[in-house]
Order: sequence, then structure tokens, then C-alpha cells
Amino acid sequence: MPPLRARSRYRRPVRSIRRNFFAGPTLGGRHTAARAVSASAPPNAIRFVVIARVRTSLLFQTARSQVKVLSLLQFCASRSRIGLVCASPRAPLAAKRTALPGFRDETVSSGPHMTPMNSDPGRRYSILFDWGTTNLRAYLIDDSGRMIDCYAAKLGVKHVSRDEYLWIIRQVSGEWVKHYAVSTIVLAGMVGGNLGWRDVPMVQSPAGADEIAAGMFQVDLTEMPPVKIVPGVFCKSAHGLPGMMRGEEVQILGALAIARLSSGYLCLPGTHTKWVEVGEGKILNIVTSMTGEMFDLITSYSVLADAMKGWDRQIDASAFRSGLEIARSGLGALQCIFITRVQQVIGEEQDLNRRASRLSGILIGSEALSMLTSGFFGVNEPVFIVGEMTLAGLYTEAVRFFGRTAAAIDSAKSFISGASLLLRAPSHVASPISQDCARSPREPA
Repeated sequence: MPPLRARSRYRRPVRSIRRNFFAGPTLGGRHTAARAVSASAPPNAIRFVVIARVRTSLLFQTARSQVKVLSLLQFCASRSRIGLVCASPRAPLAAKRTALPGFRDETVSSGPHMTPMNSDPGRRYSILFDWGTTNLRAYLIDDSGRMIDCYAAKLGVKHVSRDEYLWIIRQVSGEWVKHYAVSTIVLAGMVGGNLGWRDVPMVQSPAGADEIAAGMFQVDLTEMPPVKIVPGVFCKSAHGLPGMMRGEEVQILGALAIARLSSGYLCLPGTHTKWVEVGEGKILNIVTSMTGEMFDLITSYSVLADAMKGWDRQIDASAFRSGLEIARSGLGALQCIFITRVQQVIGEEQDLNRRASRLSGILIGSEALSMLTSGFFGVNEPVFIVGEMTLAGLYTEAVRFFGRTAAAIDSAKSFISGASLLLRAPSHVASPISQDCARSPREPA
């Protein structure tokens, strides 16, 4: 499909730019803003080049546009490493597998293979999208639930506009669909909400695998497997307070299967951390804490932002624990946060890593203390922390610090296990979305 025309001589639409990222060897010209060349290619391999035709004026637009352009640059740089964008479409490619990055990893880690590995023609495959507020993670799995490949990027819903979702789905899934017998694409998370691609009605609690599977909606795309969107879950607690989740319900189903649980309490840390009560295999109550988002806002825009500049995202264990001690004082998160500023001003703490780690301990500790003493989540029952293992480890330490038993479960494994359960559920009959979703609103016919 040819790229869109520029709307003016000096401004090229974002969609035109990102189409040109994938135009392969036809790219070039005077307006070259970025080149990514593989410096470590073996002698018998090609060097991959991504040429981004981004006019300089675009980089000085609004902050939202800058984030979008940087995300697209990052997205395309990952493709250059695995060969979707290359100097020659016929050049040999070496398959590359890397681990899924951590929750705070700022880089794209992996992508679909151009050359499939161990592709069994007798097997069926599925593509799973865990599309949250901040991050996008995609997995290629076989019909036994084994992960074949994965992809991750900072392309969560707060970085993506509504007309860009289909383009990303096609680019992430394209090579997998080409080389594997993919029968289904599953989307879970905020992509199915009012801030995402399609607003799919949520299922009311109590909700288990059967109820969630029955609420899935299907979108039929041209030249792609059917796309099924997980609905999410909402609740009204015994105290009359509403709660909701999108995406975490899939992880919960998988975590229950991994831990062989039917009832208990779970915490799913992230941008919006979920604390969940489960009974008889069904989600009952949901409470959300915006701890992850608050941490980013505080360290980026508050009076504490200058004191956090240059932090490498490494946690100092002793400083984190001192943050938990401050949270235990009972002053509350809003009061305790400013202590970080005071310690810097009076010269009590000049180490950047320790300041940021202490702030993390204060926020996570305040959250854990309020939830564990609220009466919502039992008294002495263990709490299962479902998340990326580094972040889950911090929450596990916080829960244990306040006297409760805690165990961590990997969120990627939980998501894959939960999605597999939904696809196998007896009530899995996805309802079609009536609107024609075969193309993005800005994608020409």
C-alpha cells in the first residue's frame, strides 16, 4: 500500500512517517533523520538499516507527538534487529531470541522471526497481546501453551492514538502469521477499554474463566486471523465501592492455575496496581492503587523531579527498606513523600539511587500497609504477588515487612496460562463486533 501524501511541504503526517519505516529498500532521500545500522553483523550477513524520513519540524511539536515519534523510532529499531526492515528482502536472516524485558525496561527487546524455528505444520498457534496503560507485550504460543516468541515495547495505550492500534497489530503479528499457522489473536488489557481500540463491555463479578470467555468480542480483519478482545471485569464490593480491571483478569486465571488455588488474595503490581479477592475460582472484589503512575508523575513533574534526574532504575535494598520504615510511621503517603525532599535539602541523603529507592519504598509501603490493614483482604492469609519478578519482589518484601506471608508468580507465565484457559473454555464463543474494523479510520481503502 503506497504511503500517504504529505499534507504540506514542511509537515508529513505521522502515519506517512511510520508507513515509510516499513517501506524497505525504497526508503531514502534528503529528509533522513535517523539511521540504525547493525554494527555486530557477521561477515556473511547483511547490515540492517532503518531510515526514518522524519522532518525536523515534526520533532518540535507537542510533547504527545514527541512521545509518539520516539515510540515509533523504538518500534522500528527493534524490527531492524530482527530483519523486518532490511536492505535486501532476499538476504539470509539469523533467528534471534531474547528474554522479555522487565517492567521498567525502556527498550524494545524482541520481535517476530523472519525465519521460523521449529514450526510444526501439525500444530495451531495463537498470538496474545497484553496491552496495558504503559507497556505492550505480545506472545506467540502453540496449542499446548508453550511460548515460541515474544515482543515488548513502551507502546501502551497512553502512547497510542485510536487509529494506530490496527497498524501496530498488523506489524507485530504479520511475520508470525506468515510463518506459523496462527488461528487466533487475543487482545487483553486497556486496548479493549474506552481509552483503547474498541470499548468492549466488561463482565460483572463474580467472574471466572467461563464468564470472561463468554464476554469476549471478535473482530474480523482482512488477511488476518480473527481477533478476540477480552472484556475485563468490574465489581461492587461489600462496602459498596466499585472496582475494575482490564488485562489483569487473564493473569489472575493463569496464576490460580499455576498455584493450584481456587480462593485467596492476589496483588498485581503495575502502573495501576490491583488488589484482588478470589473465591471458588472467580474474581470477587477489586481495589486499584495508582502507585506506579504516581511514582512516574512525582519523579517527572513534581518538586522532587530534579532530585531524581539521572536515576538508572536500580533499587538500593537498604534504602527501599528504610522507605518501608517511614511508611510504617502511619503519617500517610502524602506526608512521607516529602521526607525525600527534606533529606536532600539538609544534606542527610545525597545519593541519587538511595533517594529514588527510598521514595519507591515509601509509596509501595504505604500502599501495602493501607491494603493489609483495611479489612478488605483478610487478616493472616497469604498474598500472591503476580508481576514482573523485579517489581513483584519489591511488593513481596513490603507485604512480608508488614507481617503477612507473600509469594511471587511471574506475570508473563500467568498471562499465557490464563489466555490458554480462555481459549479452551466451553463457553468460548466470541461475539462479533458489528462495526467494520478491517481497517483503521485513517487507513485508505
